[in-house]
Amino acid sequence: EILSNFPPTISADAVYRVNVGERSIYTLTIRDPGDIFTLSVQGGLPTESILLKVGEGEYIFIWTLQDITTESLVFVANDSKGAASTFNPTVEVCACVNEGQCTLEGLLTSNETIVMNCKCTEAFSGDFCVEDRNGCSEIQCFEGVECMDVPAPGVGAVCGSCPNGYTGDANKCYDIDECALNATLCEQLCINTDGSYTCACNEGHQLIEGTNQCQDVDECEEGGANDCQQLCDNTEGSYVCSCTDGFTLADSSNCTADQPCMDGGGCSHICANVEGEEKCFCPLGLELSTP
Repeated sequence: EILSNFPPTISADAVYRVNVGERSIYTLTIRDPGDIFTLSVQGGLPTESILLKVGEGEYIFIWTLQDITTESLVFVANDSKGAASTFNPTVEVCACVNEGQCTLEGLLTSNETIVMNCKCTEAFSGDFCVEDRNGCSEIQCFEGVECMDVPAPGVGAVCGSCPNGYTGDANKCYDIDECALNATLCEQLCINTDGSYTCACNEGHQLIEGTNQCQDVDECEEGGANDCQQLCDNTEGSYVCSCTDGFTLADSSNCTADQPCMDGGGCSHICANVEGEEKCFCPLGLELSTP
């Protein structure tokens, strides 16, 4: 009789989908005509699971999986004559959260228990859609402008304001021409720069430090930028050259004696006959030494 005994047969779906954190029900049917049998889980019931007999040869297995597992699930049917059969379905573990969809594409593990991959919504990322997707990785703000991720379940990111001196939506910022917008920024010259402006002055003037005002440059002061041979007279924004008595301006800067001396008159630089007397003169910036 024992030799003619056959083990129980187990019928169930080949795949058991288990969602982490949810009750997942699996139905099994056992057949062994004329014999008594039992059904169990090899190695004992997993945590948070129960195996119930709901009819003649009909069982349901309920599992509330709390964390990801890769352990196999094997059901064992034993009859009263010592014959046994096993059935191990492919367990597909779905651990996606935040409305992520489980998929068999790009499996993280591939054995009798499969941890499925996740297709996340636009707001989330990561293996199981737990992480807030960084919207700043998908947009580029203007240089120096802060990018702020929109917290999930919101999507995307926003850029801060354009820097001072610029206008735009912070994704793209454009230089403001302050000189064109306000003619009173500088007293004389306004030069637009990237994000700002600078004041400058016309020739013969210089900017008063810390202001937008200009002042005349005295080219005739000692060490000044003039090319006068004898006398220098400062004017607003410029200067003019002139000569001492007995000399006439030959061009814009040089003087010639009205009555030149004979043989240089013993002068080291300039000699002129003034009212019948030979006199020595010095170029601007030098002083006549007394014998």
